Amino acid sequence: MSKLDDLLVKYKKNMSEKLGIKKVDDALLRTAAKACGPALYKADASMVSSGDAAELERIKKNFLIKKLGLKDDTRLDEAIQKVVDIFGSSNRQKYRAIFYYLLIKEFKSVAPAKVQRSAYLQELLDFYGGDYGTEKDSTETILFMRENGYPAVADFLEYGKKQATN
Repeated sequence: MSKLDDLLVKYKKNMSEKLGIKKVDDALLRTAAKACGPALYKADASMVSSGDAAELERIKKNFLIKKLGLKDDTRLDEAIQKVVDIFGSSNRQKYRAIFYYLLIKEFKSVAPAKVQRSAYLQELLDFYGGDYGTEKDSTETILFMRENGYPAVADFLEYGKKQATN
């Protein structure tokens, strides 16, 4: 197994035992982990410090706004706080990959009614929900993202798709 695979096993165990999350979308967790980049392999950088307002602001700016293409509004802060609450403020093991995974799930759960970019979020939901494993489905989703002004999301999904096939 690769280092990434080892970490994914560790994250799934943590999600099950510490957070009570029994059903984990493996492909989404892998994509969220890949979004962490090299920080995934560094002890301190692989964790989120929920007590550090600057770090939470970086997650909002660099992950939610830049990577996922969401609009900067109060819903982003609310979602971050909800994820912090899922972990519990006293939990010192807030793995960044799990944090990102839960943020993506959070925006899937409020789509499309409460989020301004409902078409984007619905496509993300469709891409990651249920049976999305065909090449045609993922290619169409990525194309949709590019055509509708979400190139960063398309790049993010393409990267995840490429990593999942390796």
